[in-house]
Amino acid sequence: MGKGVNRRPRRKAARLSEGRKHLIDLSLRAAAWLVIVFVLVPWLFERYAPEGPMLKMNSNVAGLFVVALLAVFALWRKDALLKKPLLWKLWHLVMFGAISLFLYWLSFTVTYSYSAFVPLFVKALYIVIPPFTFAVASLCLALALFGPDIFRREGRALIIGMLVGVPCVAVSLLLRQLWPFLSGTVTYANVLVLKLFGSAMAVYDSAPSLSLDGFTVIIGEACSGVDSVVMFTGVYLFISLLDWKVLDKKRLLWLFPLGLLGAFCMNIVRVASLMMIGAFYSPDFALSLFHENAGWIMFVFYTLGFWYFAYPFVRWKKRSKRSKRK
Repeated sequence: MGKGVNRRPRRKAARLSEGRKHLIDLSLRAAAWLVIVFVLVPWLFERYAPEGPMLKMNSNVAGLFVVALLAVFALWRKDALLKKPLLWKLWHLVMFGAISLFLYWLSFTVTYSYSAFVPLFVKALYIVIPPFTFAVASLCLALALFGPDIFRREGRALIIGMLVGVPCVAVSLLLRQLWPFLSGTVTYANVLVLKLFGSAMAVYDSAPSLSLDGFTVIIGEACSGVDSVVMFTGVYLFISLLDWKVLDKKRLLWLFPLGLLGAFCMNIVRVASLMMIGAFYSPDFALSLFHENAGWIMFVFYTLGFWYFAYPFVRWKKRSKRSKRK
């Protein structure tokens, strides 16, 4: 009896140690994939870009969206991901790595062969092809680093993420044409908020500017809130399609505008925080480290927090009761 009692904690400890090894392995591979896709490749694109007209791709938008999707996916499937180790072989790295290199080259070539004088339908192709080839190249790189095994296990979720992600990045590029209107809205809302803390004023020009106690910034395209709205929509679609059968469609529908409004308000809070840090603490810190990192950090935490509370609410409880009876 004594031996049987002592085996249980040992088995649990062994499972925990194996789970930690799997977690560390997955984390290192995921970190390598993120650095290559959203730091190294964009840097190489910019480093070797030829002079002349081009279609500028904002890797920050795609990177932020993918980080949010990966965070939601990792929380949703953490038990299944940590249960089994990856079945990875060297030929995965060689074959899929070569394919990804070719597709990155193709994306680079199309991106920097863009001309402002081509017909409208050709412009549409220029907008779609670079993010699509970039996404497929990144998918092949994931196959090189993780192996096909993880796609066999989690293929449905990853395919849904890609089908949602690529159009969202393309839509974000198209909707950036609306940034002057959204920037004006963000500026007006921040003036109302910042008047509680100091002397705030705004100048509505081609690009609105916002001032607080002598600290002035321009509310440009990156601060308009377009990207956060589009990316929140993408994550919302991703989770909705992933668990479509067990979600209450009515609640899912009317909860969406509330979440979308929250994402836009989060951008207003980010700009207000930047203004207060710049006016009362350090302008350099506000315009460098905070400006570059606050957006994606706040968006990821907002998305995770929103779904932490929203998912139990939109899940179809009647279905879960029936399954329990069975």
